[in-house]
Amino acid sequence: MEPPDPASTLSDDDQLSLWVGRVARVHALLEYNLSNLHGALRPPGLPVVRSTLPASVDLLVDECRKLLETTELNPEIITAGTQALSAAKAANAERNRVVHDMWLPDPGSEAGKSPTWQAFRRLGRSRPYASSTLHNLDTVMSAHTNLVRSRLRVSGLFMALHEVLPWLSDARRPHSATTQLPRYIALMKDHFALEANGDYEIAETE
Repeated sequence: MEPPDPASTLSDDDQLSLWVGRVARVHALLEYNLSNLHGALRPPGLPVVRSTLPASVDLLVDECRKLLETTELNPEIITAGTQALSAAKAANAERNRVVHDMWLPDPGSEAGKSPTWQAFRRLGRSRPYASSTLHNLDTVMSAHTNLVRSRLRVSGLFMALHEVLPWLSDARRPHSATTQLPRYIALMKDHFALEANGDYEIAETE
């Protein structure tokens, strides 16, 4: 007999907090992957303009895209990598809404049905909050899934760079060695099935 899902014993608000926490954790991993990608894309000897990484994930994605576009890589890698970075930026926007919005229990939520919340987005001084939008746990769970997928797509680009960039590829690697580029490109293009435990299976290779 399968043990009960611990989340099933939580209150509605505790389940929301659990999934918001999961979103925050996987977002930190995505930011870490983007930071590694940023470092990999910088050619040796490139002058350091800043002593630190870009101040936000959006800026980090933008700089990674600019660096990628300056490489002389196969256009397919650049195109797939750009798609992966665009997905990361979109997933980051979802994370920001989930983490920074104010989620209040929906007074119209009916007992016995999926719980709902009214989410208020912070605006500014003249109008502190936008009108609320109605959401349930699916919104947060979807954001989590998109972040996980985006992280894998960025990882695909990072691994591809280690095979093709001269300052990253292993010079000792024999030219006859089997390339993993089709697998990495499939990851970048989101051509994979994500399993419940976080594993993935490539659904299409080219």
